[in-house]
Amino acid sequence: MSLCLDCGEAAALIEQRLSERFRLNREHYLPFARSERRYEVHKQFIDIQFVCAGREDILLAWASRFHDQPVFDEDRDIAFYEEKPSEDLLVHLRPGVFCVVFPFEAHMPCIRPDNREGNVSAVEKCVAKVPLVDYSRDPMLFQNLFALEAHSNLK
Repeated sequence: MSLCLDCGEAAALIEQRLSERFRLNREHYLPFARSERRYEVHKQFIDIQFVCAGREDILLAWASRFHDQPVFDEDRDIAFYEEKPSEDLLVHLRPGVFCVVFPFEAHMPCIRPDNREGNVSAVEKCVAKVPLVDYSRDPMLFQNLFALEAHSNLK
């Protein structure tokens, strides 16, 4: 299932429909070579990453496959691994495609498509930060997470 919204529409819907516990980060950048990036992991938030313009790859790996123990920044809910194991999954993000990354799933976002050199277009991306909470105690919060679906064009 693909979510077809631009970043402005997504930001407005999240602001209107979802709890203040949700955050939306809008990012603009040129994708990086794999050698310039590190795997990251979160504990408190689920990431829903979707590209609004441009293309990028994201690598996913089970955090249990890493041998090093990164220092976790509790305030930012992030840790970075120095190690680069073989990737478990490569996802090609483009407009209309999103990737959901759960806590303790390591991921390396912002990678040049196919790790190619040369002309790479800028990326505009939104990352919805969904808090890891017990949704059974707040069913409306869980339902609102899917409010985006009702307001998007699904392929």
